[in-house]
Amino acid sequence: MTIILDDIKPEILEELQNQATYHGRTLIEEIKFILTNEVKKIELIFVIMLGVNL
Repeated sequence: MTIILDDIKPEILEELQNQATYHGRTLIEEIKFILTNEVKKIELIFVIMLGVNL
């Protein structure tokens, strides 16, 4: 699957690249890592608050 992100502010892109470098990941790996962790957090909130597994 391909996802295209347009119009990302340069300072956000720069910060993502800095984080990726710090964590030893590529920019794409860093974005995937962030998205995966955020989805996991949302799933956990649903389980804790609603008792619902997504």
